[in-house]
Amino acid sequence: MRFHCTGSPVTEVEACVGETVTLPCHSTKAMGVDWGYQASTDGDDHWWRVVVTGYVQEKYENRFSLDKKAKNQHNLVISELRVDDQGFYTCVEDAGLGPRHRSRLTVHGL
Repeated sequence: MRFHCTGSPVTEVEACVGETVTLPCHSTKAMGVDWGYQASTDGDDHWWRVVVTGYVQEKYENRFSLDKKAKNQHNLVISELRVDDQGFYTCVEDAGLGPRHRSRLTVHGL
């Protein structure tokens, strides 16, 4: 799946190394969403799938989780932030066909 985000509004989020951050995603449906990640320093448009249909991928399970406490919320929570977590995160519905919610995470060193 490709995450094309042209024209999507971007939520700017800033935090420091070691902190926990929550990236917002409101879905129009209760079903799971996908979250994709693109490092802002890559120089290419390669995306990694962090969450697929509402499930955090095994590679990310130790620091990434979903906050689904509120109805139709699928917020991505990243704990113990690292500088290399910085970049663009995109939440998409309906296997990429539905609405998109995009956040740019900036991580500041100590």
